[in-house]
Amino acid sequence: MRYVPPKTYTFWSTFPSYVAKNWSAFCTNLENMYPDTEADTHYTKKGLQELVDQANQTRLHDENDVITYYRDFHEISNHLTAAQLSDEEWNAEFFMGFHPDDREILSNRLYSLKPNHPLRQPHDLKDVYQVARSYFSGSCFYQPLQ
Repeated sequence: MRYVPPKTYTFWSTFPSYVAKNWSAFCTNLENMYPDTEADTHYTKKGLQELVDQANQTRLHDENDVITYYRDFHEISNHLTAAQLSDEEWNAEFFMGFHPDDREILSNRLYSLKPNHPLRQPHDLKDVYQVARSYFSGSCFYQPLQ
């Protein structure tokens, strides 16, 4: 109980099995409350879409924002199989997680990096990440106001 958030602690401590200090009954109560505890089911395509939808609502400010988004994206997407998420979908979803204004900036820089890239095909996630980190690093000689 000491490792759960205070709100969860308060909720769990209301279970009669917790009050009675009956560990096996308390475990059963928790398993009934949270039946889907398999790690594979925590990471879904819908969860990835929710992350992307949430991420693209705000503009990035610095390289740490890019790294955080990259980490969060991988935390979910790495658990999805090829049957659930193709490479093209994976690349497209990552790019769509950037704010529309940031996507415009990144698109221009990606075009400069790979001018012959097919227009209807998403850029590789690694290229997008590289360009985003570079742009938002703050160490550019010139960076327009956002």
